[in-house]
Amino acid sequence: MSDQKYRKLSLQYSQSYMSNAKWRKFFSVIDKNDFFYHAQMKVIDDEEAFDYPLEKGLGLDETHLPDSKTTPFEYKWIQWIKVPKVHKYYLGNGVPFTKEQDLSLLNEALAKVGQFMTDLTDNSLTIYGYKK
Repeated sequence: MSDQKYRKLSLQYSQSYMSNAKWRKFFSVIDKNDFFYHAQMKVIDDEEAFDYPLEKGLGLDETHLPDSKTTPFEYKWIQWIKVPKVHKYYLGNGVPFTKEQDLSLLNEALAKVGQFMTDLTDNSLTIYGYKK
């Protein structure tokens, strides 16, 4: 993705909260604590969020996620990551299943390594890269 496109898109946000180092710190918390969370990720060049598993072994690089489920992309494109308290999905046979995720555990682990712009509600934990 081009730097020119990034500069144009990033201008729509009044605040940038994350650097490459802070995103690496965030993903390192997932890795070091052997966490697994079902999450959604929103990037600044797409209107829709997409499912993104936060799990050990994401293969962090200095400036990007090389093992992305979509394509390798730079941290600077991440608008937010939202972890729902309850993740609903369907097993292979079509049976609905829910998994409750411990948001306070993740929030506490993040607080130990730095200050992140987060929004913790009863239903989700959102980590912001940008806000309007």
